[in-house]
Amino acid sequence: MDIEGLLLLITTGVNFGPAFFILLKNWRNKINVWFAATLFLIAVWSFCMAMFRASFEPRLIRMWSDLYYLMAALIALTFFYFTHSFPVEIKKLSRFVHVTALAVTIILVFIIFSEGIVGDIRRSASYGHDVAIHPMNYFLYCVYFFGFLAVSFIHLRKKMVLIPAFTKKVVEIVFYATLLSAIAGSVFDLMLPLFGNYRLIWIGPLFTIVMVFIIVRYVFIKEIQ
Repeated sequence: MDIEGLLLLITTGVNFGPAFFILLKNWRNKINVWFAATLFLIAVWSFCMAMFRASFEPRLIRMWSDLYYLMAALIALTFFYFTHSFPVEIKKLSRFVHVTALAVTIILVFIIFSEGIVGDIRRSASYGHDVAIHPMNYFLYCVYFFGFLAVSFIHLRKKMVLIPAFTKKVVEIVFYATLLSAIAGSVFDLMLPLFGNYRLIWIGPLFTIVMVFIIVRYVFIKEIQ
């Protein structure tokens, strides 16, 4: 395995550890549950990407590719629920929202594992693999991913205005730390592949290390000091 793959495995561990720490700290708290779920999915996403790069059998390459697209989609979903709960739940989500989120997720899962997000795979031993995307499926995937992310950040931004000053700083930390990670992931793992460049997809997950350090240190650890 190359250095990029090892970095992805390190990223996997960096996200797994805090996920269990946060969940065990208070598994009854929805904030902890949803953020732990997000970190867990990021860890699996990083692992799947490492396996995608390390595999050479076409069937395995496609399987890992499908899995890391699925994990990334679910990250957007769990992050959406986290931002709704954090730091306080201002308004409960309606049943319509829950049903819609479930329905579009099921549809996306069907697309990923039927036609797929990617098509032809160009294998390479030097830098991983390039793949050709299915334009319509990729478009629908991006609508799903960016849709949940946009709503999540809009919701956090509103909370930065509405909540009391002593809580505002915590929301700002989460907002900017996750925004940095989201931008990096979107550029390296969605934008560049759109133009046929899969060589740099391993960079996106690395930015989650910074996000995890900042949020765990200044939100979850600081809370118990």
